[in-house]
Amino acid sequence: MLRSAQSILGLFKADRFQPSRWFHKRPGRLVAVSSGKGGTGKSILTTNVAVAYARKRYRVAVIDADLGLANAHLLLGMAPRFNLSHFLHDRMSLEDIADDGPFGVRLISGGSGISELAALDDVQILHITREIDRLRENYDWIFVDTSAGIGPQTLLFLYEAREVILVTTPDVTALTDAYAVLKTLHQQDPDLRVSFVVNRVTSDAEGTAAFDRITRAASKFLDRDVPCLGTVVQDPEIGASVARKTPLLAAAPHCRAAKDLRAIARALRRSPAPSGVAGSPRG
Repeated sequence: MLRSAQSILGLFKADRFQPSRWFHKRPGRLVAVSSGKGGTGKSILTTNVAVAYARKRYRVAVIDADLGLANAHLLLGMAPRFNLSHFLHDRMSLEDIADDGPFGVRLISGGSGISELAALDDVQILHITREIDRLRENYDWIFVDTSAGIGPQTLLFLYEAREVILVTTPDVTALTDAYAVLKTLHQQDPDLRVSFVVNRVTSDAEGTAAFDRITRAASKFLDRDVPCLGTVVQDPEIGASVARKTPLLAAAPHCRAAKDLRAIARALRRSPAPSGVAGSPRG
Protein backbone atom coordinates (compact mmCIF):
# COMPACT_ATOMS: atom_id res chain seq x y z
CA MET A 1 0.00 0.00 0.00
CA LEU A 2 1.20 3.52 -0.74
CA ARG A 3 2.27 5.36 2.38
CA SER A 4 2.92 8.99 1.39
CA ALA A 5 0.53 11.77 0.44
CA GLN A 6 2.83 12.62 -2.47
CA SER A 7 2.62 9.12 -3.96
CA ILE A 8 -1.15 9.03 -3.44
CA LEU A 9 -1.64 12.33 -5.23
CA GLY A 10 0.63 11.07 -8.00
CA LEU A 11 -1.95 8.44 -8.88
CA PHE A 12 -4.48 11.15 -9.67
CA LYS A 13 -1.99 13.06 -11.77
CA ALA A 14 -1.48 9.99 -13.92
CA ASP A 15 -3.72 10.13 -16.99
CA ARG A 16 -5.67 6.98 -16.25
CA PHE A 17 -6.62 8.20 -12.79
CA GLN A 18 -7.19 11.88 -13.62
CA PRO A 19 -10.58 12.80 -12.10
CA SER A 20 -10.83 16.07 -14.01
CA ARG A 21 -11.58 14.10 -17.18
CA TRP A 22 -15.15 13.63 -15.99
CA PHE A 23 -15.92 16.91 -14.24
CA HIS A 24 -17.43 18.67 -17.23
CA LYS A 25 -19.81 15.75 -17.78
CA ARG A 26 -21.22 15.47 -14.28
CA PRO A 27 -23.88 17.85 -12.93
CA GLY A 28 -23.68 16.95 -9.27
CA ARG A 29 -21.34 18.13 -6.53
CA LEU A 30 -19.10 15.64 -4.76
CA VAL A 31 -18.18 16.61 -1.19
CA ALA A 32 -16.01 14.63 1.22
CA VAL A 33 -16.56 15.10 4.95
CA SER A 34 -13.65 14.26 7.20
CA SER A 35 -11.88 15.20 10.45
CA GLY A 36 -8.51 15.08 12.10
CA LYS A 37 -9.65 12.74 14.85
CA GLY A 38 -12.65 10.57 15.56
CA GLY A 39 -15.62 11.65 17.62
CA THR A 40 -16.10 15.11 16.15
CA GLY A 41 -19.58 14.39 14.81
CA LYS A 42 -18.76 14.34 11.10
CA SER A 43 -21.20 11.50 10.36
CA ILE A 44 -24.00 13.36 12.13
CA LEU A 45 -23.20 16.43 10.05
CA THR A 46 -23.07 14.41 6.83
CA THR A 47 -26.35 12.58 7.31
CA ASN A 48 -28.30 15.63 8.44
CA VAL A 49 -27.06 17.90 5.66
CA ALA A 50 -28.01 15.13 3.24
CA VAL A 51 -31.48 14.99 4.77
CA ALA A 52 -31.78 18.78 4.54
CA TYR A 53 -31.07 18.64 0.81
CA ALA A 54 -33.31 15.64 0.18
CA ARG A 55 -36.18 17.51 1.83
CA LYS A 56 -35.61 20.24 -0.75
CA ARG A 57 -35.99 17.57 -3.44
CA TYR A 58 -32.37 17.41 -4.42
CA ARG A 59 -31.12 14.02 -5.53
CA VAL A 60 -28.76 13.07 -2.70
CA ALA A 61 -26.46 10.15 -2.00
CA VAL A 62 -24.33 9.42 1.06
CA ILE A 63 -21.35 7.10 0.71
CA ASP A 64 -20.03 5.80 4.01
CA ALA A 65 -16.29 5.54 3.33
CA ASP A 66 -15.33 4.73 6.91
CA LEU A 67 -14.62 1.30 5.53
CA GLY A 68 -15.33 -1.65 7.77
CA LEU A 69 -16.57 0.62 10.58
CA ALA A 70 -19.45 2.32 8.81
CA ASN A 71 -22.18 3.86 10.97
CA ALA A 72 -24.11 6.25 8.72
CA HIS A 73 -26.82 3.62 8.37
CA LEU A 74 -27.46 3.75 12.12
CA LEU A 75 -27.84 7.53 12.07
CA LEU A 76 -30.31 7.22 9.20
CA GLY A 77 -32.22 4.36 10.81
CA MET A 78 -31.39 1.92 8.03
CA ALA A 79 -30.36 -1.73 7.71
CA PRO A 80 -28.53 -1.86 4.36
CA ARG A 81 -28.81 -5.04 2.34
CA PHE A 82 -25.49 -4.44 0.59
CA ASN A 83 -22.17 -2.69 1.13
CA LEU A 84 -19.01 -1.91 -0.79
CA SER A 85 -17.80 -5.50 -0.57
CA HIS A 86 -20.64 -6.43 -2.95
CA PHE A 87 -19.41 -3.79 -5.38
CA LEU A 88 -15.84 -5.11 -5.23
CA HIS A 89 -16.56 -8.83 -5.34
CA ASP A 90 -20.05 -9.42 -6.79
CA ARG A 91 -19.87 -7.22 -9.89
CA MET A 92 -22.64 -4.98 -8.63
CA SER A 93 -22.62 -1.27 -9.45
CA LEU A 94 -22.64 1.40 -6.76
CA GLU A 95 -26.19 2.23 -7.75
CA ASP A 96 -27.11 -1.43 -7.30
CA ILE A 97 -25.88 -1.49 -3.71
CA ALA A 98 -27.47 1.83 -2.75
CA ASP A 99 -30.46 1.68 -0.37
CA ASP A 100 -33.24 4.22 0.07
CA GLY A 101 -33.15 6.14 3.32
CA PRO A 102 -35.16 8.95 4.96
CA PHE A 103 -36.68 11.55 2.62
CA GLY A 104 -35.12 9.89 -0.42
CA VAL A 105 -31.47 9.95 0.69
CA ARG A 106 -29.62 7.09 -1.00
CA LEU A 107 -26.98 5.33 1.12
CA ILE A 108 -24.01 3.28 -0.03
CA SER A 109 -22.71 1.54 3.05
CA GLY A 110 -19.05 0.92 3.81
CA GLY A 111 -19.92 -2.15 5.84
CA SER A 112 -19.75 -2.60 9.60
CA GLY A 113 -17.46 -5.15 11.19
CA ILE A 114 -16.01 -6.28 7.84
CA SER A 115 -12.25 -6.42 8.27
CA GLU A 116 -11.44 -6.90 4.59
CA LEU A 117 -12.94 -3.50 3.79
CA ALA A 118 -10.62 -1.85 6.28
CA ALA A 119 -7.63 -3.35 4.48
CA LEU A 120 -8.29 -2.48 0.84
CA ASP A 121 -5.28 -1.55 -1.26
CA ASP A 122 -4.91 1.68 -3.21
CA VAL A 123 -6.02 0.18 -6.52
CA GLN A 124 -9.29 -1.01 -4.96
CA ILE A 125 -9.87 2.40 -3.38
CA LEU A 126 -9.21 4.11 -6.70
CA HIS A 127 -11.69 1.75 -8.34
CA ILE A 128 -14.30 2.89 -5.81
CA THR A 129 -13.49 6.59 -6.21
CA ARG A 130 -13.72 6.44 -10.00
CA GLU A 131 -17.15 4.86 -9.77
CA ILE A 132 -18.23 7.44 -7.19
CA ASP A 133 -17.33 10.19 -9.61
CA ARG A 134 -19.41 8.56 -12.32
CA LEU A 135 -22.40 8.65 -9.96
CA ARG A 136 -22.41 12.44 -10.20
CA GLU A 137 -24.52 12.21 -13.34
CA ASN A 138 -27.34 10.69 -11.24
CA TYR A 139 -27.31 13.03 -8.22
CA ASP A 140 -27.24 16.70 -7.35
CA TRP A 141 -25.15 16.09 -4.24
CA ILE A 142 -22.96 13.18 -3.19
CA PHE A 143 -21.47 13.21 0.31
CA VAL A 144 -18.56 10.90 1.12
CA ASP A 145 -18.24 10.35 4.86
CA THR A 146 -14.59 9.31 5.31
CA SER A 147 -12.65 7.98 8.24
CA ALA A 148 -10.67 10.45 10.36
CA GLY A 149 -7.00 11.32 9.94
CA ILE A 150 -4.57 11.22 7.05
CA GLY A 151 -4.39 7.52 6.28
CA PRO A 152 -3.83 6.52 2.63
CA GLN A 153 -7.46 5.43 2.12
CA THR A 154 -8.83 8.68 3.50
CA LEU A 155 -6.51 10.83 1.40
CA LEU A 156 -7.56 9.06 -1.78
CA PHE A 157 -11.21 9.90 -1.11
CA LEU A 158 -10.39 13.51 -0.23
CA TYR A 159 -8.26 14.16 -3.30
CA GLU A 160 -10.90 12.66 -5.55
CA ALA A 161 -13.72 14.78 -4.15
CA ARG A 162 -11.94 18.10 -4.78
CA GLU A 163 -14.19 19.61 -2.10
CA VAL A 164 -13.64 18.79 1.56
CA ILE A 165 -15.42 19.73 4.78
CA LEU A 166 -13.29 19.21 7.89
CA VAL A 167 -15.30 18.85 11.08
CA THR A 168 -13.63 19.75 14.36
CA THR A 169 -14.61 20.61 17.91
CA PRO A 170 -13.17 23.42 20.07
CA ASP A 171 -11.01 20.85 21.86
CA VAL A 172 -7.32 21.65 21.34
CA THR A 173 -6.46 18.13 20.17
CA ALA A 174 -9.27 18.15 17.62
CA LEU A 175 -8.17 21.55 16.33
CA THR A 176 -4.55 20.44 16.11
CA ASP A 177 -5.45 17.30 14.20
CA ALA A 178 -7.81 19.18 11.88
CA TYR A 179 -5.03 21.64 11.05
CA ALA A 180 -2.70 18.69 10.38
CA VAL A 181 -5.16 17.36 7.79
CA LEU A 182 -5.46 20.80 6.19
CA LYS A 183 -1.66 21.12 6.06
CA THR A 184 -1.26 17.71 4.43
CA LEU A 185 -3.91 18.44 1.80
CA HIS A 186 -2.56 21.92 1.09
CA GLN A 187 1.04 20.78 0.71
CA GLN A 188 0.12 18.20 -1.90
CA ASP A 189 -2.73 20.03 -3.64
CA PRO A 190 -3.13 23.74 -2.83
CA ASP A 191 -6.16 24.02 -5.13
CA LEU A 192 -8.22 21.51 -3.16
CA ARG A 193 -11.29 23.25 -1.71
CA VAL A 194 -11.34 22.89 2.08
CA SER A 195 -13.79 24.44 4.54
CA PHE A 196 -14.43 23.92 8.24
CA VAL A 197 -17.33 23.27 10.59
CA VAL A 198 -16.85 23.66 14.33
CA ASN A 199 -19.10 21.22 16.18
CA ARG A 200 -20.17 20.91 19.81
CA VAL A 201 -19.67 24.54 20.74
CA THR A 202 -21.17 25.90 23.95
CA SER A 203 -21.57 29.38 22.51
CA ASP A 204 -21.08 31.35 19.31
CA ALA A 205 -18.04 32.96 20.90
CA GLU A 206 -16.41 29.58 21.52
CA GLY A 207 -17.00 28.57 17.91
CA THR A 208 -15.56 31.82 16.60
CA ALA A 209 -12.49 31.50 18.81
CA ALA A 210 -11.88 27.92 17.66
CA PHE A 211 -12.15 28.81 14.00
CA ASP A 212 -9.93 31.87 14.50
CA ARG A 213 -7.15 29.60 15.73
CA ILE A 214 -7.28 27.58 12.54
CA THR A 215 -7.54 30.71 10.40
CA ARG A 216 -4.48 32.30 11.97
CA ALA A 217 -2.41 29.13 11.62
CA ALA A 218 -3.46 28.63 7.99
CA SER A 219 -2.68 32.24 7.14
CA LYS A 220 0.69 32.29 8.91
CA PHE A 221 2.09 28.92 7.92
CA LEU A 222 0.24 28.03 4.70
CA ASP A 223 -0.53 31.51 3.36
CA ARG A 224 -4.07 30.29 2.85
CA ASP A 225 -7.56 31.52 3.69
CA VAL A 226 -10.00 28.88 4.89
CA PRO A 227 -13.77 29.44 5.09
CA CYS A 228 -16.00 28.30 7.91
CA LEU A 229 -19.42 27.01 6.93
CA GLY A 230 -20.74 27.43 10.46
CA THR A 231 -20.85 26.05 13.97
CA VAL A 232 -23.12 23.51 15.67
CA VAL A 233 -24.09 23.97 19.29
CA GLN A 234 -23.76 21.17 21.82
CA ASP A 235 -27.35 19.97 22.13
CA PRO A 236 -28.80 17.02 24.10
CA GLU A 237 -31.23 16.42 21.25
CA ILE A 238 -28.34 15.17 19.13
CA GLY A 239 -27.62 12.28 21.46
CA ALA A 240 -31.31 11.52 21.72
CA SER A 241 -31.68 11.38 17.94
CA VAL A 242 -28.71 9.02 17.65
CA ALA A 243 -30.24 6.71 20.26
CA ARG A 244 -33.51 6.74 18.31
CA LYS A 245 -31.68 6.11 15.01
CA THR A 246 -33.44 9.10 13.52
CA PRO A 247 -31.75 12.09 11.84
CA LEU A 248 -31.84 15.16 14.07
CA LEU A 249 -33.67 17.19 11.42
CA ALA A 250 -36.53 14.70 11.64
CA ALA A 251 -36.35 13.91 15.38
CA ALA A 252 -36.07 17.47 16.69
CA PRO A 253 -36.30 19.88 13.75
CA HIS A 254 -36.78 22.98 15.91
CA CYS A 255 -33.86 22.52 18.31
CA ARG A 256 -30.86 24.83 18.13
CA ALA A 257 -28.50 22.21 16.65
CA ALA A 258 -30.99 21.43 13.87
CA LYS A 259 -31.14 25.12 12.99
CA ASP A 260 -27.34 25.24 12.92
CA LEU A 261 -27.19 22.23 10.59
CA ARG A 262 -29.72 23.74 8.21
CA ALA A 263 -27.67 26.97 8.18
CA ILE A 264 -24.56 24.97 7.25
CA ALA A 265 -26.48 23.26 4.46
CA ARG A 266 -27.51 26.67 3.11
CA ALA A 267 -23.94 27.98 3.36
CA LEU A 268 -22.59 25.00 1.44
CA ARG A 269 -25.27 25.28 -1.22
CA ARG A 270 -24.50 28.96 -1.74
CA SER A 271 -20.74 28.48 -1.86
CA PRO A 272 -19.16 28.33 -5.31
CA ALA A 273 -18.20 24.94 -6.65
CA PRO A 274 -14.45 24.23 -6.94
CA SER A 275 -12.74 25.27 -10.14
CA GLY A 276 -13.38 22.75 -12.90
CA VAL A 277 -16.47 21.32 -11.21
CA ALA A 278 -20.06 21.89 -12.25
CA GLY A 279 -21.80 24.61 -10.22
CA SER A 280 -24.28 24.11 -7.45
CA PRO A 281 -27.42 22.39 -8.71
CA ARG A 282 -30.57 24.39 -9.05
CA GLY A 283 -31.17 27.12 -6.52
